[in-house]
Amino acid sequence: MQYPPLFFTTKQDRILKIQPMVDSIVSQWPRFKTHIVVPLNCYIPPFIHRSEINIIRMDCDTVMNKHLAFVDPEFSKEDRYLTVDDDVVYPKGSLKNLLDYSNQFENAIIAYRGISWKKNVDVHFHDDSKFITYPEDITEVDMWFGTWGSVIRKSLFRKDVTPFGSDANLHDEVWLAAHLKDGVKKLVIPSLNGIRPRDLEYGIINGLYPSAKKDNFHSLNLVLNKYIKEIKRTTP
Repeated sequence: MQYPPLFFTTKQDRILKIQPMVDSIVSQWPRFKTHIVVPLNCYIPPFIHRSEINIIRMDCDTVMNKHLAFVDPEFSKEDRYLTVDDDVVYPKGSLKNLLDYSNQFENAIIAYRGISWKKNVDVHFHDDSKFITYPEDITEVDMWFGTWGSVIRKSLFRKDVTPFGSDANLHDEVWLAAHLKDGVKKLVIPSLNGIRPRDLEYGIINGLYPSAKKDNFHSLNLVLNKYIKEIKRTTP
């Protein structure tokens, strides 16, 4: 079995809490293919070193660091990569499940969660929207979320996906979904044996969406509506 690289990011105020997440990853993915991306001066606790995963330091602290495979020459020969979040415990087999569906649907982005907006309404991250999470059957969506894992194929994107614009730093999937080639599918898949990841408390408290709620999703909605026509361009 060929394992693509797997990336996740974290920050100084969270890294001491992520051992349950790291343990769940290294129990099902090769350590030499697992990459944690952190700010330059981030302290690395002993359990990270013991895990033997690769540590990549970046001089910018942005959500797009988990998409390093697009811009780092080290990964230029890798078309596929996985992304995971640092505030989730991943059930055994859940990552391989993503990969299996990616093998089956080569012209698709694969994830466990996504969203589709109703036609002819204002587009918001929560209002007038429909979240798709672990459907019973494979479901095509307007945009995927990497919340519980995703498989990305670089070859499915237009060349102008890079360099990443400043809007990408606000929400990575908005930027990526807007730069897909025509005809690419965005698929949300069923969970493996009905078992779902476990969200860790610190993500619920200070993750992307709790932070976005502070301005009632105003900032996210601005960037979303800027790109919504391009995002929906690839949705039937």
